[in-house]
Parts: sequence; structure tokens; C-alpha cells
Amino acid sequence: MAMLMIPSKVSSHVRFLLMEFNDSDFHSLAQEICELFDYGVETSICVLKTCFTFWKEGHTNRLQIENVVSLVLKRVLEMPYFATLLSCALQGFEVTPEFVTAFHSDASTSAEIDSLLFLPKHLDSFMQILSCHQSSDKLQFVPNPFPSVGLHEADVFRSMDLNSLDAILTETAKETSVGDLIEELGYGFTSDASLCKEILSLFLPLTEAAISIILVVVVRTYAGLKDNYDAFLTFSSSLGCCTPTELHTPKSWNVDILFETIKQLAPGTIWPTVIENLDHEGFDIPNMEAFLFFMMVVRNICKDPFPLHAICSFVWKNMEGQLSFLKHAVLAPPEIFTFVHSTRKLLPMDIDEQLALSNHAWRSLDLLDVLCQLAESGHAVSVRSLLQYPLVHCPRTLLLGMTHIELNREFVIWGLLDAQNLGPDSMLRIIDIFHELKILSSVINSVPLSLGIKLAILASQRGFLEIESWLSKCIFLYKDVLFEECLKVIKDIHFQKSKDIFSKQFRSTDLMSDLCLDATSFLLNALKPHTNVITSRQLFEELEKVHEAVLNIGTFVAAAERKDNPIEAPPSEVQDKIYFIMNNVSAANVESKGKEFSEILSIQYYPWFAQYMVIKRVSTEQQFHDLYLTFLDKVNSQQLYKEIVQASYENCKVLLGSALIKSDSEERSLLKNLGSWLGKVTIGRNRVLRACEIDPKSLIIDAYEKGLLIAILPFTAKVLESCQSSIAYQPPNPWTMPILGLLSEIYSMPNLKMNLKFEIEIFFKNIGVNIKSVKPTSLLKNRNREIDGNPDFRNKDVGMAQGSRPQMIDEFKSENISPQNHVELPTNAGIHYAGVHSKLLPQATMLFSEWCQICSHPGENDASRTRHVLHLYQSGLLKGDDKTESFFRILTEYSIAHCISSRETNSGALQSTQEVLEPSFIAIDIYAKLVFSILDYFREQEFSCKSFLLSKIVTVIVRSILKDADDEKTPLYPRPYFRLFINLLLDLSSWDHITDSENYQVLVVFANAFHALQPLKIPAFSAELSGPVYLLYKGTLEVLLMLLHEYPEFLCGYHFTFCNVIPPSCVQMRNIILGAYPRNMRVPDPSTPNLMIDRLPQIVEAPCILSEIDALLKQKRMKSHLDEYLSMRQHDFSFLNGLKHNLLFRNSEADSAGTRYNVPLVNALVLYVGLQAIQQLQADVSESRSNAHTAAMQMFKALSCELDAEGLYLLLSAIANQLGHPNRHTHYFSYIMLYLFFESDQEIIKEQVTRVLLERLTVKGPHPWGLVFTVTELTKNPRYGFREQGFIRCAPGIEEVFESVASSEAGVNT
Repeated sequence: MAMLMIPSKVSSHVRFLLMEFNDSDFHSLAQEICELFDYGVETSICVLKTCFTFWKEGHTNRLQIENVVSLVLKRVLEMPYFATLLSCALQGFEVTPEFVTAFHSDASTSAEIDSLLFLPKHLDSFMQILSCHQSSDKLQFVPNPFPSVGLHEADVFRSMDLNSLDAILTETAKETSVGDLIEELGYGFTSDASLCKEILSLFLPLTEAAISIILVVVVRTYAGLKDNYDAFLTFSSSLGCCTPTELHTPKSWNVDILFETIKQLAPGTIWPTVIENLDHEGFDIPNMEAFLFFMMVVRNICKDPFPLHAICSFVWKNMEGQLSFLKHAVLAPPEIFTFVHSTRKLLPMDIDEQLALSNHAWRSLDLLDVLCQLAESGHAVSVRSLLQYPLVHCPRTLLLGMTHIELNREFVIWGLLDAQNLGPDSMLRIIDIFHELKILSSVINSVPLSLGIKLAILASQRGFLEIESWLSKCIFLYKDVLFEECLKVIKDIHFQKSKDIFSKQFRSTDLMSDLCLDATSFLLNALKPHTNVITSRQLFEELEKVHEAVLNIGTFVAAAERKDNPIEAPPSEVQDKIYFIMNNVSAANVESKGKEFSEILSIQYYPWFAQYMVIKRVSTEQQFHDLYLTFLDKVNSQQLYKEIVQASYENCKVLLGSALIKSDSEERSLLKNLGSWLGKVTIGRNRVLRACEIDPKSLIIDAYEKGLLIAILPFTAKVLESCQSSIAYQPPNPWTMPILGLLSEIYSMPNLKMNLKFEIEIFFKNIGVNIKSVKPTSLLKNRNREIDGNPDFRNKDVGMAQGSRPQMIDEFKSENISPQNHVELPTNAGIHYAGVHSKLLPQATMLFSEWCQICSHPGENDASRTRHVLHLYQSGLLKGDDKTESFFRILTEYSIAHCISSRETNSGALQSTQEVLEPSFIAIDIYAKLVFSILDYFREQEFSCKSFLLSKIVTVIVRSILKDADDEKTPLYPRPYFRLFINLLLDLSSWDHITDSENYQVLVVFANAFHALQPLKIPAFSAELSGPVYLLYKGTLEVLLMLLHEYPEFLCGYHFTFCNVIPPSCVQMRNIILGAYPRNMRVPDPSTPNLMIDRLPQIVEAPCILSEIDALLKQKRMKSHLDEYLSMRQHDFSFLNGLKHNLLFRNSEADSAGTRYNVPLVNALVLYVGLQAIQQLQADVSESRSNAHTAAMQMFKALSCELDAEGLYLLLSAIANQLGHPNRHTHYFSYIMLYLFFESDQEIIKEQVTRVLLERLTVKGPHPWGLVFTVTELTKNPRYGFREQGFIRCAPGIEEVFESVASSEAGVNT
């Protein structure tokens, strides 16, 4: 990050450093001066000029200063713009022979100095000398490409005989590249064969390497080269050549003359070798025109086929040049360039891809091999861009070719997954390859715990992971932390999505609740058998509350609270035992658990258990209904069974009376589960279903009139399903048949929603009755039903109507938008369908209208969704062709336009009210639901279909964002797109039975999308620091750097206070503060091998700490207890047991702080305990030594084992905050960090230590001395076994980063 520096300040600082320099360690001083080059060109010029001036002044230690300046000059010559820096720094400076000699002694810099001061001026100086002999023509000279450096030019040529033309020519030929000369002479060089030959003769013998350089220059400057014809004429005249007067100024190279001349001068040239020598700096094919020119030249000089091995058999040193060639070669027509002669290639297979393979590029395995190597060498972005063409036009061939490349398996996987047009057959081999990788377990165990939980859920549902076994291992490792992370996952999946869903505005349009319910229910049910190991009662209660909230059983709880006679609950210890029994009951132990239950729970508490059983178990765990019935049989209590049946009636009636069952799918799901249970405990056991409690026929008739069939019909169907297993209620039972007739009447009604029709069909199928054999009743014939907002019937027969966009919008508004979201969407809505067939627009709008009606009140309507998707498929809209793309573009732009239109309408309403209204995302949600349902349709088929279609749809969304971002009239509004992506990601994460490889394909699709929308390309789509905040941060860094250089003692003294207020993400800012050390201190190189830190003279000194360390400990009333613990001979472990709790915020404080831990308190605890231990160790008292040090070590070790992941990270960060300059504290806390790494038998602790050190080491310097020393000790000392750690082996890049950064710090911090 370049920062503005005042030149006078820079110059003064450099002079101060040079004047204070008084020892032989000139490397450190040079490195410190070189760091200033990072602040920009102007600062760099000032630094260099000051160094030269100081050397010239001739100080007493001039030889050492000369060494420093030589190193600085060497660093300058490594910079891409070194010529500008050196030239500007030398302006006004007399370059004497002494100066040149002084800085020529270094062989690594002498050649560069010669190149700068001497060679670029050869031609110009040579022509100036020759011009003295010209008596007539006044010609223009070649312009000097570098700034003039004054009068030292004569000194450069002092060793030359300026009157000897031959000597000048000889020296010029030696030092000047033939390519540079040709480029300076310009197109005139090839205007005449004799002149061309005369000039090239100066460079004999012409090697293949020299000819390759000529070829590169000619191709790179094939057009648009600056007119240097006058310079060419001057040069020709100086050679004594006769220049034809009739020559016209040429506009391009005459390649015939050039290469015919080369053939004459070098008849033995091996032209394939010339091509092989193209790998040098300067080779570049800027565009296709240059490539065509290059191939025209090659065909003229070489009659043999192009030597493909020169570009495809190895990676060039000039990789950018190689890619520039391949970029155009793969797209060239076969008559220009072909890969047909490739030594390794695929046989022709797919006739549909022949056109895209006309030059055989993507059949060449040599080409694919070198592209993989280039991608692995840091050019993955360019390679991916190059592969876009075959991914679209011949993916099948590319796919099969990539399977033969074994260089980089990860890159191969990317190539396979990124193919977009693969058919089912092509994916068979891909699936085989993915299954061979066997990386699922390692992925789950290597990612963060929260992500690992989500992956484990998906893997378990797919059948690839035994969730119980995995959870058991995780509980052993993480204990309560696992449950805490699971709760976070549940909230992420459910509550984050439900912030809008559960608000009043979106309550009637909950489109995602079914999926949220499935995902969270699965995780909660998987955790239940393990809740007995939770040590925190607060955590257990929170888990129960989340369970209630997720499954929406709050309605039951509220009803129970309204009762006049509250149910008597047993003591808490009895409740805990009952919970444990129900959490662990299974088919294998149901008899023993039933007996244990009878011994624990008294009959007076049966009503409490009945409510608990029905509300918290039965209503949410339909899959365990049969197990719970068996459990009741084993308990064998008629009184308990009676209470269970009564509780079932009561809670069914609670939900039947709830206003939410019409709009909330979660409540309907609970009601459906209770219906299934009620049927099993009554009809299924040949017991009477009491009509005074629940009368199915009356419920259905009432629901028909009130628009509640969406809830009542599935409920009654589940109640009556038990008729099949009932001797008393089986059809043709006279009680049962009238209800079946009533259902048949509803089934035959016109405009009944498809989901209700299918519900009836499934019910009749489950009880084994043909619906056609049941005579419909006429009970509903003369009854009126609600029309407006009725979710059971379509108001219009949309399927028979000619769809039109205005009609669709009207229906969409009337049926799918709640009053809070009712937005008038104009018919022009800002949607542009250029290039879309006119018939597709009505078709798309009609189909989306039908989909809106299906989703208007989501429930158990999987069949209707499937039928709708099947209709889309049969209509040819899901083939993956241009029609598919147009179809999804219409729907994308429509849903986005609806959201933006609602925002504009709400903005108008806000002018007269203070209420903040959100835009309506209902169209976005419905569209996302459609996309997921379409993808879900392919679940049982080839996964390639699903992956390809997802890629198509996401690409359409990305293109829509790019188009909106390019609109100069209106700024991009990203929120609807955010909502759409979040919906899709949440939906797709609910897929069960998906392999890790298939999940990877989905992730790749979204990774590509987000890469295309990165901040560099679409700033409006990404979160970034606002201008003022960025300037504030930048300015703060500048102030801290000034303090670091001018007043480092201030930073040292208040480092504790600074670290308390610096955000965790500002790592560089913290490093600057901790990197300070007193100005009078000379610190050794921290990365010195085998550095004995305890023998350093500075290590016995205590640093000056000006902050009040124990203030917060006193405020929290911890200091006295802490002092008592540290001073006791027998340490009280009760203090340690409560220490973790004391470090936590209260809930209200945690919300505002953004963390559950009191970070300043953790920092204070760590430093205070360390100080007490250090003081007592220095006292050299054996008792103190045994007490204080042991107590401190016990505390650090106990906390590292007991804290969760967040707490452990903060603890280690607090320790790392004390790794500053060499002193007593740095020594002690470095020992603590290494001790925790060495002594711990938990890999998570070692990994967290590595993380804390790594994140501080990988940012831009300066890096604190103690940090570098600790990292060096950890990685180099075999005692710690750093290289043998599992997380190092699975990601070797970690060790490489540690070693590279640590080694680069050698001398930097000294």
C-alpha cells in the first residue's frame, strides 16, 4: 500500500539512519532503507538521491556506507522501473570515475549499471560522432530513450578511441542486441536487401537464438511502429552504404527481404530450433492479427509442420508469452494452425463437436498437459479463460482429455466439473473418477466445525456417513462446543432465512419453511440421543428452546399457559431423568426404558408427561410414532394412555383453532403429524374417535366454506389412514364411507388445487380403495365458499387461458402478495426481452403464474410441483439450449423487476410515514423455489443434468447482474440478487443423498459466479470499506508508522491498551505496534538458527508498560481470587472451573460486542498472570518458583483445554500480543506458546496455535521480533514435530508459508 511521504522527512530520516550507523551489520540498515521503496516512486527517488549524496560527502566510515549504498542500489536494479529511478536520482549529480568504480565492484550490479549508463546510448552516441563527419545532409538522430544524465557521457566513452569508427562498431555490436537495433532502425531496415544484409553482417554469426529474437521483434512490431526512417538513413550513411533515393518511407516489415537475407547469411539455420528459442523476454502475441502475421512468416521460412513440441512439451520461462501464443493458436482455423501432429491426442468420437475441433486443439493431450502445468504455476485465471470456448462448444472432448492428465488432480477435477454441456453417458466416467478420490472424511474433518456439520448432514442423508458415529467422535473432541456450533447451524439454516418469513410482512408467504423444517429437524433429531452429555444446563435449555422455535410448537406452549388449571410438573431432577429416557429409547431397549420410566414417574405427573410427549415428541417426530406406541405398551398404564389420548385431542384442537394453519406450513406440518398420531391411538387401536372432540366430516365441511382445506384435508386424511389396519373402521364401515364420499365430492370439483387433488389420491391409495368406486356425496353442493384469498381453489382456470403478462401479474398480486406486500407492478417493469421469441414470453408468464398459485400457500404439494416441472420439461424448456436460457432470463428479470418496483412504491409511501418498509422479495422467493424444484426433479437421474442446468441458470443470473451494473442510468440494486443467491444456496444445502463430489460441483458453480462478481469487476455487488472509513484506516496506519519510526517507545509502553481496542481483523495494525522497540536497542536476527534467546543481554530486561493492567480485573472482582490462586501451594481447581464463565459477557453485552468473550478481560488475565509468574521466577525463591510458575502453567493449560474454539483463539491471541522486542516478557510468553503446542494432546490446540501465528505472519511487515523467533523455533526445532502434524500434512502450503515468511524476515527486523 503506497503512502504519501514528505520528501524532506524522507531525506532527513535516511540521513539520520546513515549517520547513526556505526557497526558492521550493514545488511540490516540497507534493508530498513529499502523498505521505504514501498511508498512510491517519488519517495524512492528521494531515498536513492540521499544515499548518493551522503556517500559523496566522504564520512569517516565511507567504506561501510559504500557497502550499504551498494545493497540499496542492488535492490533498485531489481525494480521494474529502475531506469527511471536511477536517472532521476542522478540528475544534477556528477558521475565521476570514482563513483562508477565504487559501485562496479559488485558483479551482480555492474552489468545493470553498464546497461543503464552505457548501452542504450550507444546508437545515439555513435550517430552523434558520425554526424561530425557529415558535411551535407542535416539528419535527425534517434531519440534517446532514457533521460539525460548530464556531462558524465564523456566519461563513459573515456576508454574508447572516439576517432575509430571500427572500434565503435565493434563495441556496439557486442553490447547491443540485434533485436533492439532492428527495432530502433524501424521498417526501413528491410526496405532494401543490400542494406539489410550489410547491417545484419555486423552480428555474424547469426545463431538460431539471434534469429529467434529477430522474429519476435518483427512479430511484436508488425504494425504501428514509430517512424525512425531518418535514423535508419543516418545509420546507413555512416556505414558508407549507398541508400537508393527512390525508396519511400515503409509502413511495415518486408519479411521476404529479411528472411531471404538471413538464409544467405546463415544457410545452415535449423528453423525448428529457431521456434524453440522463442521462449525469452519480449515474446508476445498481442492479438489474432499478430498471430496470423507470425504464422505467415513461419510458413515462408519453414516448410516443415510447425514444431508443436516447442510450445506444448514444456512450460516456458516466459509463461505469459507462451499463453499469448496458445490463446490464439487454439482458435485459429486449421489452414493457419493445427494440432493434428500432436504426439498424444484423442481419437475422434463425438460428431456433434467436429466443427469446434477443426484444428484438433482440444484433442491434443500435450496441449492440455501444458495448460495444467501453466495453471499450477500461477496462471489459472488465464487458463480458465482460454478453456471457456471448449467448455461451451466441445465439453465432451475436453472432459475425456482432462481425465488423461495426471499432473494436478485438483485442477483435473475443476476441469471436469466446469464442463457445461455433458450428457448422461459422459458423466458415468466422471462419477467413477470422483468415487476413486475418497476425500469425504478428510474434507469434513478439515473444514471449520460449522461447515463440517452441514457437510455431515448431507453426507449422512446420502448414505456416505454414519451420523451417529461421527457425532460421537465430535462430542468426545469438542464437548459442549459441538452443541453450540450445531445451534449456530440451525439458526443459520432456519432463523436467518426466517427473519423475513416470520415477520408480519412475510408471514403468509413462507416458501422455505418446509426445507428449513426438514434440515433443522434432521440435525436436532440426530443430536437428541447425545444431549445427556451436555454439561451446561443453560446450553441444554437453549437447545430445547431452539427445538421449540424451529418446529413452531410455541402455539402449544401458549395454549398450555392459558389454561385455568396449570399442569403439575415433577421436580427438575425427575424431568432430567425422563428426558434422558426419551432421548435414548430405541427398539432395542424399549422394554427396559418402559420399566425404568414406571419406577421414576409418579401417576400424578402423567398429565405433564402426556403434554410433553404430544407437544415435544409426537408433533415433531412422526418417524418415531410406532416406537412411542410400543413404549406406551411396555409401560402398560391405562391411566397414562388415557392422558396421552386426551392430550392428543386437546393439542389437535389447539392447532385446528390456530389462525396460522391457513398460511404457515410449519403449523400444518405439526397438525398433520398429530393427525397421524391421533388416528393410531384411536382408530388404529380399534378405539372410538370421539365426535365430540374431533369430527372429520364436520371439519371438512367447515374447512370448505372457510378456505381451510389446505390444512384440514391432510389432517383428516392422516387420521383416517389408520382405518386400513383397524378391524372396526375398515371400509365399507358405515362411519367411514360417508367421509370417503365427501372427499370424492371435493376431488371432482373444478379448479381444485393440484396439491389437494393429489392429497386425496394418496389417501385413497394408502387405504386400498379406488376413488372411482366411491360415490361422491352432495353435501357441499349448495354451500358457499370464500373466494378472495382462498388457497384451496384457483379463481380462474389459468391452464385453459391464453397466458398474457398483465393477466399473470394480476393473478400474482391477488393470490400471492399479502396486504403488506401488495405492490402494483407496471407492465413495462423495466424488463427487456431482446431476441426472445414473442411466443415464449406469454408461455413463460403463464407457466410462472401457475407456479405462483401452487406456491401461494405451501404445504404438502410435492406432487403438484413435480407435475409442473414435468410440464416444463415436456414443453422443451429444460433442454439446456437457447430457449432454456431465454426462459430463465424472462423469469429472472421479472422477479428482479417486481422487487425493485415494490421498493420504489414503498419509497413513495415513506414520504408520509416514519415506518421503514422493506422491498417485497416474494417474487424472488417464488422464483428460487421454482429453480430448486426443477433441479430436484433430476434427483433420481444423472447428476450431470442437474449440474448442467444449475450452471445455466446461475449464468443467466450473473449476466443479468452484469447488465444491470453496466446501466449508466440507474445504479445496481443488489439486494434482490443477494436474496436469490441465498435462497438457492439454502435450498441446495437441503439436498440429501448427495456425494461429496456432487456437492463440489454445486460449489464450483457458485464459486465461478461469485468470482465473476468480485469487487474488482462489480463493486456495487460486493461489500467494501466506504471511502471515509478506508481513508481513516489508511491514515491511522500512517500515524502508527510515523510513531514506529519516531517514537517507538510510546508504542512499546502502551501496546496493551492498543491491542485491547484494535479489531481482530486489523492484523497489520497490531503488528506495527508490537513490532516497535526502543531506539537505542539493536536487536539480533530472530530467524538465526539455534539462537539462544536466554543468552541475549536484552532478555533479562523488563519492558516498560504504561497501561494499567489489573484495572479490569479489579472491576470484575477477579484480582483478589486470582492472587490467592497464584500464591497457594495447593492450587484450588474450583477457581479454574469457574474461570471460563467469568470471561464471558452477559447476553446483552455479547450482542453489542459481537463476541461472547470479554476480550480486554482475557488480555488482562493473560498479561497479569504472566507478570506475576515472571516476578516470582526472578525472585529466585524455590517456593515461589514452584507455586507461581506452576499455577500459571496450570491455568493456561486448563483454559486451552476447556475453552471453545472462539475462546481458545482469543487466549492464544492474548499470548501472541506479548511477543514483541527482545525482553523478559517476550521470552516468557514465547515459552508459553511453545509449551501449549508441545504439551497438548489435542490437535485442535496445535492447529489454533499455528493459526494465530500464521495470520500475523502472512500480512505485510513489519513483523514483531518475538513472533518471528517463536515461528522459527516452532518450525525448525525438531522437538515440536511441526512437520509431523496432521493439519500440516493435509495442507503442506502452511509449512511453506511459515518457512518462506520466516526466512524473508532474516535481517528485516534487526
